[in-house]
Amino acid sequence: MASKLRLTTLREALREAMEAPYGNRSVTVEQVHIAQSPALLSVLQFQALDNRRWVVKNIGRVATLASIEGFLQAYANGLLPVLVAEPTARPALDLLDDYARYIKATAGSVGGTFQEYVTGLCNDLISHAETCRRRPLRVTGPEITRRTVEIRRRLDVFRSRQLTIFDADS
Repeated sequence: MASKLRLTTLREALREAMEAPYGNRSVTVEQVHIAQSPALLSVLQFQALDNRRWVVKNIGRVATLASIEGFLQAYANGLLPVLVAEPTARPALDLLDDYARYIKATAGSVGGTFQEYVTGLCNDLISHAETCRRRPLRVTGPEITRRTVEIRRRLDVFRSRQLTIFDADS
């Protein structure tokens, strides 16, 4: 029932975007969070069959977004709690660095304010991982923990932002 509700809500959001006046057609991160990736793609394919050229063009971009969202969810729910508990855990920092670099590179194909926000967030994640691996004497354990908690907070803020993923006419 919940997935059907998500599917219906997203379908309505996409339909509203298509029917909006020129310049107001956009899909936000929040609308994508409503649906899981398979449901999202099925809606987009359904809309594509309805001869909506912009949807066909953007299926790949939204699939990429769903992939990025999966990585961000893994950060927030799996990796960052480990780093909060043990801020200098080398394997977790290496994973953080690798995924942040991948997400940053991938976000370029999504575009919009989403790309800008994710690039800034990933730069912070990469910098954080590098700082924690070096662990210079001037950076204390509590400071590293504070930074890790701040990154977690920024990921939570990301989920509530109205970031434009793409404009329908782009």
